[in-house]
Amino acid sequence: MLRLGLFAAVVALALLFAVPTFGAVEEHCGVVTRVVDGDTFYVSGLPERVRLADVDAPELSTAEGQRAKAALEALLLGRRVCLDIDDLYKTDRYGRFVAVAYLDYNETHWLNVNQWLVERGYAAYVDYPNEFHPPWPLYLPKAAAPKATTSVTPVTVTVTQTSTTTVATTNTVTATVTVTKTVTDTVVVTHTVTQKEPVTYTVTTTTTVTETAIAFGGYALALLAVVVALLLMAAVVAKLAKR
Repeated sequence: MLRLGLFAAVVALALLFAVPTFGAVEEHCGVVTRVVDGDTFYVSGLPERVRLADVDAPELSTAEGQRAKAALEALLLGRRVCLDIDDLYKTDRYGRFVAVAYLDYNETHWLNVNQWLVERGYAAYVDYPNEFHPPWPLYLPKAAAPKATTSVTPVTVTVTQTSTTTVATTNTVTATVTVTKTVTDTVVVTHTVTQKEPVTYTVTTTTTVTETAIAFGGYALALLAVVVALLLMAAVVAKLAKR
């Protein structure tokens, strides 16, 4: 019975020392395969992007955002990092893993990537709801961040803590749709044409006929006789001319 109690005490002591004081830096380690922007990147072995906790880099549409992305690429791309993933929510509303990233700086220290971005002026602190509370030390001693699996010495009992975490990821697809709108304007132009109607002028000509009545007197008879004589003469001349 005494031995059983001693064993239980040893196991409890081992589990107590297995809880890291500064967070489990090596909750996940992998190689950075792609940098998305100044605070987001992909790590091998994770199904989604990693979003650096509690720091915010400018948007890529700005010159500052481009510089922040270039700086993070130069620091991390192709290199191995270890992540302390947020224990409260794991991921944000976009399904990205929220974490503090540590770069293997030398044999004794980790480099806190989140803090490095802020101190170099590439990002700013934003204290989101999670387990982290910036600022952090720029360099973390490796001895201060033990692994999640720990052995207790000199006791010969080895306690291995195995945790299974189900991570729910939500893939959010953002599609940029360009809509071309064709607007046809119908313009009605009214032309006002003033047409002059042809004017018909009615000209009334008044002819005054003056009839003079000649009385048949002696002069009239004489004149008529002369005319008859001329006509007879003309007839005679015409007959002679035919011969």
